[in-house]
This record gives sequence, structure tokens and C-alpha cells, in this order.
Amino acid sequence: MKLLLIYGQFIGLNPVIRITNMDVSKMRFTFCSLRFMYCCLIGACQLIFTALHINRFVRTSVTITSLSYVSFYAGTFLTTALFLRIAANWPALMKKIANSSLDKYIDATLPTKCLCTTVIMLSLALFEHVLSQNTKLMNSIHCATENVSAYEIFLGKTFPWFKELQGPINLPIGVFFHIMNIISTITWSYSDVFLVCMSLYLVSIIDKINKTINEVDHRFYHPTFWSTIREDYTRAADLVTSFDDVISGLMLISFASNLFFICLQLFHILSSRGMWDNLIYFTFSLIFVLVRYLAVSLAAASIHTASQKPAAALYMIPSTAYCSEVQRFIEQVHGSCVALTGLKFFYVTKGLVLSVAGTIVTYELVLLQFNGENN
Repeated sequence: MKLLLIYGQFIGLNPVIRITNMDVSKMRFTFCSLRFMYCCLIGACQLIFTALHINRFVRTSVTITSLSYVSFYAGTFLTTALFLRIAANWPALMKKIANSSLDKYIDATLPTKCLCTTVIMLSLALFEHVLSQNTKLMNSIHCATENVSAYEIFLGKTFPWFKELQGPINLPIGVFFHIMNIISTITWSYSDVFLVCMSLYLVSIIDKINKTINEVDHRFYHPTFWSTIREDYTRAADLVTSFDDVISGLMLISFASNLFFICLQLFHILSSRGMWDNLIYFTFSLIFVLVRYLAVSLAAASIHTASQKPAAALYMIPSTAYCSEVQRFIEQVHGSCVALTGLKFFYVTKGLVLSVAGTIVTYELVLLQFNGENN
């Protein structure tokens, strides 16, 4: 988990001082810190890029490509802004974790799972970016003339609004723009990795509680045991709610962004005209975004699934061992919805995955019709 948090601060996200300190009382968020200023600088650049793309989007003909640029930079700016909100609430959230006394339920393999998730998904994100830039570079070299260099065309493809500024095209400006583009690309994927790791942490606690319930001999356990395990379940459910209060906005942006880019890349594949380098990139990008979406949705949905599992074991308790605490536990499991949400607009459950699949088909038909009308 430490690698994930440190990596995030390198790209200006979650600017909490001493974020990896084991003593949560030493964590703090303050406006007077280099981390906060760095985060604001990244956010300001992303906001400027968003404004420039919106300006070009309004002034020129509306296309799917121009819409994708606006969506990408607006999404990364909102992600950076939401991580500022997360940072402001992070120390209090860590204190709540420390006070919940649920450490005994944390899976020992959780750090390894989070490390593998972080390394694999962010490596794929960098590869996807390299593939994207390579595709643009090959197209730029192919379109270069004596009057217009491949570098100018490449810069124009990556930042379509640049020519309208009528500024000088030099190497330092180009390098700065590309650094910001790389940071934005990593931010686009980092939010999904963050959500997956937070979901894995929460579900590991509930799964361990379920394992404890399933392993006991229900015939001989005293009501005090069921009272204790129910209280642990309640604290775990409260922890899910606390996390949701902090990261639900990020969950909404993740679902919206992934849904849009799945439709976009699928549209590019369906409308591709025999350019193999473009087709390879769009296919890989589509698979990558699909994997990200499934990772986030299934990891988050597993929290709700795990929270419903105690009921099956509780129903198996024989009448001789049945007590009021067991009845209260059953009512609590069925009477509450323990799940992450998208800013309270929807609960992330397994049923949502199928609903989004139907939405993708609908939006794809709209995009194809929209493009046909423009042509």
C-alpha cells in the first residue's frame, strides 16, 4: 500500500504529510506544504488544458476526437481536485481505522495483492501511453513535408489547440507539455488502482469475519461470541461507509470516464479504415480500459457480496444455540446495504456490471449515428 501512496504523491495526488507513517497522529494535511503547492500546480495545468480544449471544441466543428480530449483532461482535473478532498479527510480516516480495532481481520496477503495490482496496472498504463504516442508519431512522420516538420505535426496531434495560440514551437515548451500529458495519463489510471486497493482492503476485513463465522461450531458458542462478532461486523460496515464518504466522488468519475472511453475506443475500432498501427493501439486501449473497469467494479462489488454472506451461516445455527444476538445479526445483514457508491447515485454491486454493459451498447449506437450525421 505504501508504494501506491508514494507513487500518487509523485503525480501530485493525496498531498498528505507523512502519509506512510505508522503513527496516524503524525499524518496531517496543510495548505502550507510543498506537496499541496505541487498538487495545485498540476491541477492548474490540467484546468488550463481543459479550458483550451473546450475553447477549441466550441470554436471548431464538433467531433468525437475533440470531445475525447475535453473528457480526458476534464476527468484528470476532477480526479486531482477530488484527491485534494481525500487528502483533507485522510488523517481522520486513518484514525478511524486505527480506532476500529479490526487489524486482526486484515488478510496477510493484502500488501502483496495491492503491490501486484499497482505495478501491473500502472505498467500497462505507461505502455498504453507509449503505444498512443508511437501511433501519433508514425502518422506525423508519414504526413511530414518540407514546410511542416514531423515534430510540429506530432505536437499538433497531441495538443490540437497549440497552433491556435500562435506561440513559438520549441523543445522546452514541448517537453513541458508532454510531461503534463504523461502525468495526466498516469492520473487517469491511478484513480482506478487506488479504488481497487481500497476495495481489497475493505473486503479482506469482511471476508475474515465471514471465515471466523464459518469456522466455529455453531452448536456450542455462547451469545457473547455472537455479540462480539456482530459488533466487529458493525464496525467493518461503518468503515465501509466512512471510506465511501471520502472516495464516492472518485468512484463516480471512474465509472463515467471508463464508460466513455470504452465506447470511444470501440467506436474507433468499428470505424477504422485499414491502418494497422491505429487498429493495434485502439484494440489494446479498449482491452486495457475494460480491464480497469472490471477491476474497479468487481473489487468494489465484492464488498457488498461479502457483507451478505454471514446470513447463510447464521441460518444454519441449530435452534438449541439460537439466541437474540443471532436474530439481531441476521436482521442487520438483511436490513443494511454495505457497499461503496458513486457519490450516492448508485451502489456498486455485481448487478451494476451487467447494467453498464447494456449502457455501453446503447451509447455506442449513439456515437455511430452521431459520426454518421457529421460525415
